[in-house]
Amino acid sequence: TVLHLGLSGIPYSGPDIGGFIGTPDAELYLRWFQLAACLPFFRAHSALNSTRREPWAFGEEALAAARGAMALRESLMPYLYTLAWEASQTGAPLARPLFWPDASDPDLWTVDDAFLLGEALLVAPVLEPGARRRPVRLPAGRWYDFWTDTPLEGPGDALCKAPLERVPLLVRAGALLPRAEGEDLCLHLYLPAEGGSGGDLLYSDEGDGYGAWRLDRFHLERQGGRVRLRRESQGEFPLPYRQVRLQVHGGRARKVEVDGRSLEAAGAGVPLPTGFAEVVVHLAE
Repeated sequence: TVLHLGLSGIPYSGPDIGGFIGTPDAELYLRWFQLAACLPFFRAHSALNSTRREPWAFGEEALAAARGAMALRESLMPYLYTLAWEASQTGAPLARPLFWPDASDPDLWTVDDAFLLGEALLVAPVLEPGARRRPVRLPAGRWYDFWTDTPLEGPGDALCKAPLERVPLLVRAGALLPRAEGEDLCLHLYLPAEGGSGGDLLYSDEGDGYGAWRLDRFHLERQGGRVRLRRESQGEFPLPYRQVRLQVHGGRARKVEVDGRSLEAAGAGVPLPTGFAEVVVHLAE
C-alpha cells in the first residue's frame, strides 16, 4: 500500500505498527517495527480497546531490538529529510519499488516483499514467523550488506541473514549515505566498482521547510585505487553539524587528501572540515 501510494503522488505514508486492531505477538510486533523504521511514516498506534503497542510491552528482547531499529532511523534522518525534500520538488516517493531505477528487468516487477528507500538503500523486511534469513532479489550492480559490508552482485538472488535484532538492509555501490551521529555528520562512502561513479544529495534547513536552506551535491568517481569526491553547495543555511567525518566501506583508505591537504586515514573514519570542496581517497591494495 505504501509503495502504491507513493507511485500515486502520496509519498508520506506508513502503517500503524502492530496493527490498529488485533493482538500481535512479540516477534510480529518487532518485525513490524523494523519495517516501519524504514518507511516515511513511523508510528506505533492502535484502537483504544486493543492491546498496548509500546515497545516495552513485548519483553526485554523485543525492546532491545526495537531500540536498535529506532537508533537506525534516527541516524538516517539526514537521508530521510533529503528524500522528503526531493519528493516535494520532483514527486519521487521516499519508498520505491525495486523496478524504480531499472524498469527493463522483468523480475523486479514481481517483487512485493522488498523496496528501495531512495536511491541508496534496499530494505528487505522479514514477513514470515521464525525466519532468520530470507532471499532478496538484487537489481543490477554491486550492493553492500549494511551490517557487514559484504559485497553482492546483481542482478540475481541473494540469501541474507535476518537475526531477530535486524532485517536485511543493502546499500548501493557508489552511494554516499549521510548519517547523523549526535551533533555530528558521517558521510558513509560505499565504493563503486572500478571505473564507476555515484554520489548523493544532502538537504538541510531549520526543520520547518521555511526560511534559509542549503543543498549539498556530492559527486564521486573511482579510477583504479583512487576515489575522488567533489561537493557543490547552494543556499545560505549553514551546515547544521558540529563536525563531518568520512567513512569508507568496501575497501580500506590508505591516505586521504582534503582540498589538497594530505591526511592519514584512520579506521574510525577521516574528520573533514565542514566547508570541504574535494576529497581524494587513496585505497590500500
